[in-house]
Amino acid sequence: MALGPSLSRVNPKFLYWVFIPFDIISLALQAGGGASSSSSGSANGIGVKISLVGLILQVITLVAFLVLAIDFLVRFYRSAFAANADMRLSLFVSFLGLSVLLILVRCVYRIYELKEGYAGEAFHDEPLFIALESV
Repeated sequence: MALGPSLSRVNPKFLYWVFIPFDIISLALQAGGGASSSSSGSANGIGVKISLVGLILQVITLVAFLVLAIDFLVRFYRSAFAANADMRLSLFVSFLGLSVLLILVRCVYRIYELKEGYAGEAFHDEPLFIALESV
């Protein structure tokens, strides 16, 4: 809101009403799928599929957020509002972008990992898990 809400293609308040609920829904699906998998004991059952739906929804939402954020930043830096940009803002935007990108990589990895269920080869690849999930 402080950087020039008129530059956004969508009302900034709309973003709260879209992205927060979608994030909650995707996390709830992931948690519900994990709980269902652990209670049923099925390595490839409906719980895994529910978790995958949650992860895919999270990736779609994150990509939509990135598209809107990049569009806003391009419009911002081309506008008169850019005169207000200082080093702190540039650092903030850089680290925000890095964090969103790393979350996106993690989510895509989790989709790859779970596509074959808990018994799949990717699920048991410990070096890949350490590199893309734990770190």
